Amino acid sequence: MKDRAQTDLNANQMDRNDNRKRKKKRSRRIITLAVIAAALIFCQINLGYGLSDAVQFLTYRIKEIYVDSDGSRIYGIAYVPRSLQKKKYPLIIFCHGLGRNHTTGSQYAIKLAAAGYAVYTFDFRGGSADSVANKSDGDSTKMSVMTEADDLESVLNAAQHWDFVDTDRIVLAGTSQGSFVSAVVAARYPEKIKAMILLYPAFGLYDFVHYAFSSKDAIPDTFDMGENWITAGRAYAEDLWDYDPYENIGAYTGPVLILHGDHDQVADISYARRATDTYANAEFHVIRGGSHGFHGKTFTEAVRYMKAFLQEQVREG
Repeated sequence: MKDRAQTDLNANQMDRNDNRKRKKKRSRRIITLAVIAAALIFCQINLGYGLSDAVQFLTYRIKEIYVDSDGSRIYGIAYVPRSLQKKKYPLIIFCHGLGRNHTTGSQYAIKLAAAGYAVYTFDFRGGSADSVANKSDGDSTKMSVMTEADDLESVLNAAQHWDFVDTDRIVLAGTSQGSFVSAVVAARYPEKIKAMILLYPAFGLYDFVHYAFSSKDAIPDTFDMGENWITAGRAYAEDLWDYDPYENIGAYTGPVLILHGDHDQVADISYARRATDTYANAEFHVIRGGSHGFHGKTFTEAVRYMKAFLQEQVREG
C-alpha cells in the first residue's frame, strides 16, 4: 500500500510539473505574440507601413548611419536582414531623384531587405526640395549631379567598412537624377560595382541645360527647377555643361537593369533606350502604365524585375 501511495504521489508531482511547463510555454507564446503585435502596430502607426510591409519588418533591422563628405554630414538609413548569425550581405546603395529624399527608396528597401539584401538609402547634400525631410547638410544652390556623385562616392567608400556588407557585391541603384548620379560613379569606379539598377533615368538633363541656357556665361547664379519646386545654383548647369552621359557612362561594363515607364512625362523614355544601347551589358524593360515614379501595380512589377536581376547577377549559389 505504501509503495502504491508513493507511486500515486510521484505521478501527481509529475502531472503538476508537466502543467507548469505547459503554462510556461503558453506564457512564452503569448509574450512572443504580444511583442510581434506591438511591433506591427508600431510599424503601421509610426513608420506608416502597410500590414504586409510591417510583417516584413520582422525580417530586417533599421540602422541610421551618417557619412562624412568633405566635412559635411550625409544622413541615411540602412535596412539590414535579420539573422541569428553575423553575416555579410550584398549592399544596394539607393540614390533618390532631384528634390526628393531618402524616403524615396524606403519601399524598395523594405522589399529587398526582406529578400536578403542590405539597402542604404540616403539624403544627398542639398538635394531635396523639403529641407526638413532631408537630414543631410547642404544647400540646393550648391548641389549638382557632380556634387551628388561625390556624395555617393563618400557613401561607397564608407560602406567598405560596414560590418554587414559584402564589399564584393555592392550594387548602385537610383531613380531619375539618382540614376544619372549612379551611372557617373559606376563609370568612375567600375571595379567596385557589382551591378547597377537605373529607374526612369534622367539622362536628358544634359540636353536640358543646353536648351535652357545659350552658353555657360548665360547661366544665372540661381534658377528654379520644376516650376519653383527647387532652387538650383550656377554649379548645377555648369557641372553638366561638358558632361555628355553617353560619352562617359559606357566605361562601366558590368550588368545594368534599366526600367522606365511608358507614361513618363518628365524623363523621355528615349534616353533610357539610348543608355541601353550605350552599355555593354544592359537589360531594359518598359513598365506599362508607369510614370515618373512607380506605384501600386507598376511598383510591384518593378520590384519583380529587380529581384530577378539581383538573383541572377548578385546572389551567390
